[in-house]
Amino acid sequence: MKTMTPSLKKLEDCAVDILSTSAQEARSLGFSTRVLVQASLPHSEPTNNPRAWIRRNGNYCLIIQPGVDSSGESLGFPHGNIPRLVLAYLTTSVVRTKSREIDLGTSLSAFMREIGLYSNGRDIRRVKEQLARLFSASITFRFDDEKARLIGGAHRPIAREFQFWWDDRHPEQQTLFPNFVRLDEEFHREILEHPVPMDLRAIQALKQSSLALDIYTWLNHRMSYLDKQVRIPWKSIEQHIGSDYKSTREFSRWSREALIKIKAIWPELQVDFVHGGLLLKPSRPHVQRVSHQVLLPTK
Repeated sequence: MKTMTPSLKKLEDCAVDILSTSAQEARSLGFSTRVLVQASLPHSEPTNNPRAWIRRNGNYCLIIQPGVDSSGESLGFPHGNIPRLVLAYLTTSVVRTKSREIDLGTSLSAFMREIGLYSNGRDIRRVKEQLARLFSASITFRFDDEKARLIGGAHRPIAREFQFWWDDRHPEQQTLFPNFVRLDEEFHREILEHPVPMDLRAIQALKQSSLALDIYTWLNHRMSYLDKQVRIPWKSIEQHIGSDYKSTREFSRWSREALIKIKAIWPELQVDFVHGGLLLKPSRPHVQRVSHQVLLPTK
């Protein structure tokens, strides 16, 4: 009999919890937004220090350029699981409160607990670094349709203003001044107009893998409107979810492992591995589309 690893045992326990109570009942209903599902952030630090990071999904592409520090040095690209956990916190807060200004708490350790991380030295450094990268980056959403001779785009930074006074050496210490991020107005509107529901318990169960997080949110969104089975090549999936891998074969191998984890907490998901890609079959979304009134800010 094969021994279950601690990570899979944790996933199994999470699945039992999820199957017994809905996200709404467990008060774990969270949200992403459409533009972040269609194309995602890097999974790891891009090699060769590129000027921009580009991910494509058909005619749509996401372009990220890193910000700079006070000496003019590049801060680097936001990447990995931390920006994804932060964005889940921000987008969920926006849908719940409708506010552009998101409170990050009075202590670093409290904020880290909110996003499901421990306030140890390594995570503290990573969180502060990735927050600076995420909020300083220049992000462009671009649409090109050569057949229609259409080119369009929108520059939507995540934040217009941010402030955090946390002390790395004393993460439990309360700050005298507020720690917050004020989202860009258009990004804020995008979240409210196109929220993508997800279960925050699933996000916590998958939080160690940025690839698993991306595939989970993508499939939950895709299953919300899929009405017939469709075969999607690995190359196509790689372009918008994992284009920073050495090869498509490597990406497919890691994606298979991620899908095993996702199916452990989402047993109704019908996705089969086929030659050269995935076969998606209509499945009940992990979190159903939520009927809620979207209150857009008045001008």
